[in-house]
Amino acid sequence: MKLRCKEGDLALVIREDTGCDTNVGKLVRVAGPVEMNDRGQQTWLIEPVKHEDWWSVSVAGEPYQRAVTFASRVEHPDDWLLPIDPETWNIDQDVRDKFLETA
Repeated sequence: MKLRCKEGDLALVIREDTGCDTNVGKLVRVAGPVEMNDRGQQTWLIEPVKHEDWWSVSVAGEPYQRAVTFASRVEHPDDWLLPIDPETWNIDQDVRDKFLETA
């Protein structure tokens, strides 16, 4: 199966688990290696670009908020992420630097 993302990409979250819908549209960094989850999906570790609370789902299936970094080991399926290239955005460098200042 061909992957959309590669390690080091920036990506938009385009799909989420039920209860975590507010994560859709957030920008994340992608890290590998690619692993298979229990649903048979190829997943990446993700870290939000902006340091804000992230919605996750507990083992019991309940949504909750928490801070997320790569160390949190939050995984997202490759097909739930849309890689983006900041160089193709039609924004000036100052805006790009401000948006990605935590990179």
